[in-house]
Amino acid sequence: MEPCVDARNHPAYRSRFARKVPVFEVGKSEAQRDWPFIHPGPADDWAGRRVHPFTICFSLADEPRGVFTLRIEFADVHAQAPPVYAVTLGGRTGRFRLRPGGGDASLVNPEAGKPQKIELSVQANLLRKGANELVLACTEGSWVQYDAVTLLNDPAGRMPKPDIQSVAVRPTPFYIRRNGKVRRAVEVTVGLTAPASDLTIQVEAGGERFDVPIKQLPLFGGISQEIGVADSPKPLEVRVTARAAGAFHRADRVGLKRPRQVSTLARCSTSWRTGRSPLWFVMLLKRGKS
Repeated sequence: MEPCVDARNHPAYRSRFARKVPVFEVGKSEAQRDWPFIHPGPADDWAGRRVHPFTICFSLADEPRGVFTLRIEFADVHAQAPPVYAVTLGGRTGRFRLRPGGGDASLVNPEAGKPQKIELSVQANLLRKGANELVLACTEGSWVQYDAVTLLNDPAGRMPKPDIQSVAVRPTPFYIRRNGKVRRAVEVTVGLTAPASDLTIQVEAGGERFDVPIKQLPLFGGISQEIGVADSPKPLEVRVTARAAGAFHRADRVGLKRPRQVSTLARCSTSWRTGRSPLWFVMLLKRGKS
């Protein structure tokens, strides 16, 4: 069977789910009938340019114990406008800025996709005996294509040490004023696999090196932090390194060019971007070659 919205006719999503976005009930719903392979974002004209929350409803027979692992696998992500992807579980939301994927070519040729995944360790106290909900959404940017969503549980497990799942730095068109100086704003996002007690972002740019400690961290997911770096009329390379729990880090870098028009805005923000057998395996949407 084909998914309920065919890969080669993704605009059909709007008519199929015009009034009600997907709600998948584990044990009752069928992926090929009730879950589209593509999840649009607010940048998608064909889906109404809005956020579309997808909900997965599931039930736990016993009181949650140990460690849960939530794994969300993407067959592809939009190339030019990869989304900020939000995961809400137990009333807590984590946000992730996904990497650019293969793009439109994968809509007709799955081999053109660039798979990626989000994998989270979830504390048992975020779930409860009985009814639970997982809500997924592309809150910024464009679409993702799903491969599978899986929840696993190790009743005897303990929360692992946090690891840094992703680090990304990207330019913005903004300038910020810090300590009386105008500085170029870059956005740094860090994805974590488990809760961390501390996180520090080290920035190297224009001959400067400085640390930005992040004091408030989400229970799962990651953070997005706007950071000011020295401005320069010449191209500038910015390198960021994240450290969590004193040991784990990954680095990313970006080249900055001075915008043609310069506007100084006062901006300063931090926001959440933030077991061995499956309890459920919601979907595995494998699409044949066209």
